[in-house]
Amino acid sequence: MSTKDRPQSEPSYVALDPVRRDEFISGVGSFTPNERKLFHSLCDAWKPRIPYRRFAQSISVHGADVEAELTRLGRKLRQARIGLITTRFSDGKRRPDAIVLTGEGDSRFYAPLVNELFQEAREDPVNPLPLVSTFQQRETPVPEGYTTNVPRTELVRLFTEQEPAIFRVDTLERDALLVTTERVHPFIALAISRIRHALENRKLLTGVARIMGTSLTELQERIKGRDPRFWYTLTRQVLHHREELEAQRGIPVKHEFFQTADLLLAFVDAQLEELKLRKAAEQERYRDLDAVARHIADHRPPLVPQSRADQILGQYRDKYGESFEEFRSRFYYEYAEAPSGSTRKLPTVVPVKNGLIHRTNLFPVFLDRMDQLRTVLYERYAKMMQQHIRAGARNRKTAFLSRATFAAAMAETAEELDPVFTELYEQPSLMAEALLHWAKQQKSLRATEDLRKLLERYFVLGGNCFY
Repeated sequence: MSTKDRPQSEPSYVALDPVRRDEFISGVGSFTPNERKLFHSLCDAWKPRIPYRRFAQSISVHGADVEAELTRLGRKLRQARIGLITTRFSDGKRRPDAIVLTGEGDSRFYAPLVNELFQEAREDPVNPLPLVSTFQQRETPVPEGYTTNVPRTELVRLFTEQEPAIFRVDTLERDALLVTTERVHPFIALAISRIRHALENRKLLTGVARIMGTSLTELQERIKGRDPRFWYTLTRQVLHHREELEAQRGIPVKHEFFQTADLLLAFVDAQLEELKLRKAAEQERYRDLDAVARHIADHRPPLVPQSRADQILGQYRDKYGESFEEFRSRFYYEYAEAPSGSTRKLPTVVPVKNGLIHRTNLFPVFLDRMDQLRTVLYERYAKMMQQHIRAGARNRKTAFLSRATFAAAMAETAEELDPVFTELYEQPSLMAEALLHWAKQQKSLRATEDLRKLLERYFVLGGNCFY
């Protein structure tokens, strides 16, 4: 049951006057005068979470150590189900963190209580896990109405859970793990550490090594790691050979060892399955991205207008739904940008003005446009030069003042006639790569000398500029 929307109202006894509050606390347990004083001070300072250190430093009790008195008071409040001291780990040690006061048996009492049993189990592997059986033996059982039942096969799903709750995860011996939303992530590390601790016993380690068909040295080394496939194999073998391990004389193995293995196996199994599904989805996504690139490669004419590229990508909109924009962005990032950290500049798909060209088609497109442009420029400037010669000094065309002005005029006209060609012409390194890629596709390069001769047909040595 979620506690997110429950108002953090103060317990009813907080608002009582000191006399009636004293009557209340007398009714739930036996408290010393110092403990009563501390309880009244806590009520006067009530917050959903009272910082332990700040409170301890702000109060004093006659002839006694405040922290020792608070420890005893916290234990009694916990027994009465109206409050407890929560803890956190700092520098590897468990230290008091906050004091929580709640209504008797209130739902807000049990979540921190479950967390505290988790902290105790984390502090010392001798302490039991926060199982239902643990609460039945050592604490007041958590009412089922305050918990959410979760099959252990869905334990991995809780990693994405945000809603504050106490989960009841079924396990062996008709038992269940109690874990809050904030302790789901740390539980896996706790489970692994407890199995490691159990395997510090040489006899149990030997028994597990035997059923796994491995050496003691190798097993000792591998349990230090976090490889999910190893932990899947270990826990699966332990559970499969449980009767064999329990039957061997001298092997100190408790039910909780198998319960921990059961929960860890459920998590790792689901995690591995999720990784497998994620890998399959990733492979399918790459197949789809490759299919988009092939569409662009096969498109005629080779220059694919942006509107047409959007249509090709749009065929996957229904398939990817809310993830379509991510799919689209990924295509442009992975296929239309130069490889990150590489000296190469040629992506799979080259963006140009108003469209895309596949790298296989890039140099042929460039050559074709260059031939067309050469013809048009020749005709235009030949005519202009004839007019210029006939006109003589009366009609001085600035294009013919010098070789530099002639080249500038030609470049300006080329930009007007074919901006795509100009864009490519201004990137000789890119076009050199495109030429080599195209030649390899045509299988026309058989030796290094062929490569050099091909480049020299179009580029100054080094490929940094055209002739």
